[in-house]
Amino acid sequence: MSEEPKRTIWKFTLQLKEEQTIRIPSIHEILSVQVQGDTICLWAIVYPDEKPVDKRITICGTGHDCPFPTRAAAWCYIGTVQTGHYVWHVFSPDTKSTHCDREGRPF
Repeated sequence: MSEEPKRTIWKFTLQLKEEQTIRIPSIHEILSVQVQGDTICLWAIVYPDEKPVDKRITICGTGHDCPFPTRAAAWCYIGTVQTGHYVWHVFSPDTKSTHCDREGRPF
């Protein structure tokens, strides 16, 4: 009988900027993005023994132009957070390891 691979939940701190990259194990599932204190954080179930990869994250403010390269590009919505009076929407272009919308469709 083979042993289940180890998995855990990790927290990633995000900067309030349009584009950034986080280093995350290649097998992961993003759970949530929320504000903790004054910091935007992303939580994911990860398999820590898997090879780490760079994952692009885009944060777009309500009413702002979003930097998506094309409409055809698969951008997955991760969540929305509020800081003060501002509302920010968090996306990732990776459909293979991220929940896109509630039905799994890319943005």
